[in-house]
Amino acid sequence: MKSAFSKFQNEIDNLLQEVNILGDINIQSLDDLRSGIILSKLIANPYKPDIIFTIPCQSKDKFKDQWKLLLRYLELAFPSIPNEYFAEEIVEDLGVLSVVSKRIVKYIKKFKKISSNALKNPKNRIFFVNYEEIPNQSVVLMHTSINEDEKLIINKWLQDLKIIPPGVFTHEFVYRIRNGTSLFEMLRKLDNSFRNILDFNFMPESMSDCIKNINKIFRLLRANKNMNQRYLYASAYVYDGNREVIYGLVYDIKLCFTNQPLCETCKKKPSHCKSLNFPSKTPSISYKPISIHMKNNIIEWISSLNLLHLLYTSDDIKTNTIKNSTLLCKVIEKIFHVSIGYIKSPRTENHCLSNMNSVLNFLTKKAVYRDSLPKNIQTATEDLAWEILWEIMNTCYEYKNDIEMSAFKKSEVKIIRWLKHIDLIDSDIVSIFELVPFCQNGVLLCRLAILLTGNHDFKYIEFPVKDKDFTINVHKVIKLFSLDDRMNQRFIYKEAEILRGDVTVIMGLLEDMHEYGKVIIKEKRISEYYLMKVEDKGRKSEMIEKNDEGEGLRYGNDIKSYAEYARNIDKIHDVEVWVKDLEVKIDGLGSEILNEFKGGVLICEILEKALDVKISDVNYDPKTNAEALGNVRKALDVLYGKFDFPLEFKYCDDLIVQGDGNTVRSLLVEIYKHCFGDSKHEIEEVDLY
Repeated sequence: MKSAFSKFQNEIDNLLQEVNILGDINIQSLDDLRSGIILSKLIANPYKPDIIFTIPCQSKDKFKDQWKLLLRYLELAFPSIPNEYFAEEIVEDLGVLSVVSKRIVKYIKKFKKISSNALKNPKNRIFFVNYEEIPNQSVVLMHTSINEDEKLIINKWLQDLKIIPPGVFTHEFVYRIRNGTSLFEMLRKLDNSFRNILDFNFMPESMSDCIKNINKIFRLLRANKNMNQRYLYASAYVYDGNREVIYGLVYDIKLCFTNQPLCETCKKKPSHCKSLNFPSKTPSISYKPISIHMKNNIIEWISSLNLLHLLYTSDDIKTNTIKNSTLLCKVIEKIFHVSIGYIKSPRTENHCLSNMNSVLNFLTKKAVYRDSLPKNIQTATEDLAWEILWEIMNTCYEYKNDIEMSAFKKSEVKIIRWLKHIDLIDSDIVSIFELVPFCQNGVLLCRLAILLTGNHDFKYIEFPVKDKDFTINVHKVIKLFSLDDRMNQRFIYKEAEILRGDVTVIMGLLEDMHEYGKVIIKEKRISEYYLMKVEDKGRKSEMIEKNDEGEGLRYGNDIKSYAEYARNIDKIHDVEVWVKDLEVKIDGLGSEILNEFKGGVLICEILEKALDVKISDVNYDPKTNAEALGNVRKALDVLYGKFDFPLEFKYCDDLIVQGDGNTVRSLLVEIYKHCFGDSKHEIEEVDLY
């Protein structure tokens, strides 16, 4: 399946070019098509040009009337054209306008031969319309912006909803919201009425499919009187990945569904919303116990801030830096670059209380902590200090340690690669988030169960539509694996979490199924699914033994042949020679993790020398993930500005920062091809592991 994403402006340019050719005119903006008059002229019979015309005007209401007439005419003249949009949506929303206009132009070219003589006749020449009284949509949308404090609130809220797990960059959510899938999943968790969208397309293949998905969601949101309407006709901007519009839209949704006691679209608040810890009127911190695992994560994060030497616990408050809050104060100074007044050598309980209240007083001035932390407390405890550290770590995501995110991304890459190798998912899928809907409805889990167990009599609903169908599929998988002692049972009975789309549970279940597959291979219970396609039996047994020990496990007909493996080695050798010719020092490209590429500096140096350009503001000594990501994004901006570079790499910046070998190698090979003019064929992942 090809990528559904392309630059919206490119789509518009192509559309305007086709309209100009068909109408022998010269329009420069999509706004020129908003009245419907130009398209009406192209459709109307040249001998009866007034058949679907109205009087030219500058009123949106008249434009809507014009489109109602035009849509009715299309319904009669071209019954095969699906009528999926309302006149109001076409006039107000540039995305919908572009989709409908493309569809009309397509059918005009297919079913009607336009007379060139008629088009050149002055009587029938298409006239232009003045739009001075109609504000440009971009001006309307950009008059407000979401500040960084509000973005932090949105990120934390998305984590509470389990739309994105802690430690994963929000841009993955932004990427998937472009085709409507993330938005749909988020709203289904907030309001059960969104489950009624039965024909939602989870695998859109074109801009039209993406706009159609987004518009369906906008229709339901527009019916909610508590919802701010400012972004609900901005499907074009959402599809184009405009961050300000996307953040603004999600922020409006948050206000609608959390600050309003009763929403128009749901008379009763969904029961699962109670567990999301939405802010109440009285701010209060949740005194949930901090587990050993959570404390370990906090300690790793503190270590990444180079403050581990300050962490010490004991029964003496003078030396217990957690309870006396001196560590908290140091963390605040390190992250926010401010100096807060605190007692550096506390000796009494009052000193500890004073330090902790100083921290809370600073944090609660920021909106992201205002509803989750108290402004002051009466008693300072060690558990409360751990809780505050946990809150800071999960909201200041740009300072998070690599370890937690690296573990998630490493598992994600392993699972995605495995599912591609056994032909269960499309080669275009790059994120676990894209698999969540197919795990929620149970289809992917059922197919995987059949492949792993070899039970071809296993029956499931292949095309589930209703929630009941989802439940049946997931329940069957759970029942099948609950009877097998070789399957890890930790996620087997979490049916509700799977149906809700909990990413952590789904990831864990897929990992367990992966490990289950390894056990099956070792017992040789389903060897027909896992055979090496090589003739050399000696090499075959050696490879099987090697793969049973690590993550390089190969399955079925997707196991790489030695010839293909050799070709990949040759590609890497060519790139290594090319990089060394550029006088860029590297230790090699053969490792699974390429640590020297984590900072993004090497990618920038390679591009600067290969393209003879200067990338400005490169941080040559990045200390944090944010700085490393900044370097990688600058390099990617150069590539997308200079070449028609594949979009697959645009959202792999965090994988590059993690030093993922296959991602870095594939990127370098693609750069190498573009620099030498060989970029017409499809991308091949240079997979060595």
